[in-house]
Amino acid sequence: MEEFYPPVGFYFSVKFPGISNKNDSKFQEVSGISASLQTQQKKRGGYRNPATVPLKTTYSNLKLKRGFLKNSEVSEWVRDALENLNITLKDVEVSLLNEQGQPVVTWSFINAYPVKWEIDAFNSTKNQVALETLELTYESFKQI
Repeated sequence: MEEFYPPVGFYFSVKFPGISNKNDSKFQEVSGISASLQTQQKKRGGYRNPATVPLKTTYSNLKLKRGFLKNSEVSEWVRDALENLNITLKDVEVSLLNEQGQPVVTWSFINAYPVKWEIDAFNSTKNQVALETLELTYESFKQI
């Protein structure tokens, strides 16, 4: 039987459909891959304790952090959404990769679009790259 080692969290890729620039898929950090089931308690006849029933699944926003890129197709997509309210939906894929660079697991974020852009604070006492964070909302995600 082949031994399995959990994948490392630092080897991943991000893909945007229709974006050809390879620099646009290089991110330092991905967070917000999260789903939560909202529930409600309902009284039941003949029982002391209420039943907990599911209502709907909610999702956290996907946050993508990278070094600031001036001329970027992804940045143009984000600016167009935030400045012009021109929302273009994209199915964004995040893959966790093995040591050969092959996907171990991929999550597809359905109908994603930008809701926030942020650049980290500038600090003259630190020697670091200017980082930008892109925040996307989406309808749902699925593991493919």
